[in-house]
Amino acid sequence: MRASIRLSCAFVKGTDDGLAAPLRCRRPAWTAAAVSSSRGLLLLLWRLSSVVSTRAVESRAGMVDRWERGIAAYASQFAIPEADVWDHLCALVGERMAEEAIVTAGAAWVDDCLSLRDRSLIVLAALIAQGGVEARLRPHVRWALEHRATPDELEALAALLAVYTGFPRASVGIEVIRDELTRLDAAND
Repeated sequence: MRASIRLSCAFVKGTDDGLAAPLRCRRPAWTAAAVSSSRGLLLLLWRLSSVVSTRAVESRAGMVDRWERGIAAYASQFAIPEADVWDHLCALVGERMAEEAIVTAGAAWVDDCLSLRDRSLIVLAALIAQGGVEARLRPHVRWALEHRATPDELEALAALLAVYTGFPRASVGIEVIRDELTRLDAAND
């Protein structure tokens, strides 16, 4: 039988056998300065919303790697230096959501069986289908282009979505895509 622990949040701490052990906590005890200055001693908060197997908790080294991949992903997405990501995300969504976003992005934006191009197109489709998130859609247009999607593919994606999500959402999506393409072309001239 698998041992499971119900956690609302956990600090990931290395043990003698090199595995991670979760500890109960209420609030993060680290700061952005601690993250950037002492990676070897990094205690990373990972909010868990359901029952998680103790085997599913990653090692500290894995969490540090995941954190760094998340920081790199957001630096690329927002076109800002990695050192500015934490403050930028905190200003946008607060510390708790920034932590969640960085850790989950570290796992989501890897180039494995889905290429970064594929992932960008999927995210654009999801944002267009969701509707009402145009501000979040805009940087993903640029990022999709950086991940080798073409402007024609972005327009075709929005046209296809009209069949499945409805014309109103797809038309807003194509308006944002075209607006961003125009803005990016002007910036490159």
